[in-house]
Amino acid sequence: MSLEAPYAIIVAIFLLALNRLNHTLLSLSAQNEVISPFELLSYHNYEPLYFFLMAVVLTIAGVALSIDHIRQIKHMELEYDELLATLLSIFINIFLIILLFAFINNPILRAIICVVFIVIGGLGLSQE
Repeated sequence: MSLEAPYAIIVAIFLLALNRLNHTLLSLSAQNEVISPFELLSYHNYEPLYFFLMAVVLTIAGVALSIDHIRQIKHMELEYDELLATLLSIFINIFLIILLFAFINNPILRAIICVVFIVIGGLGLSQE
């Protein structure tokens, strides 16, 4: 049973919702001029964090599907059409993973990276 179609549909729906959230977050930043990474991540009961975690889960699922397809190519004797379909599935998964990264990168991932550096910096200063 192939999980490609359900995976692609779930990712597409997720990307649409993530795009709406990104536009909302960016418009909040534009209205307030300065919004802290903490405020951005805590928006709407930490919705950006849930989207980030879902993006990580979907990325892991896409990588797992691609690895499974690569194993099929290496260990099974596939017909020409099966090989083409498998290669196409791998390329679609890679494309979806790139889209996930691109969509989560702005502004959610940037805020998460800022928060991580702020926390690590604060921990480093408190230890001195």
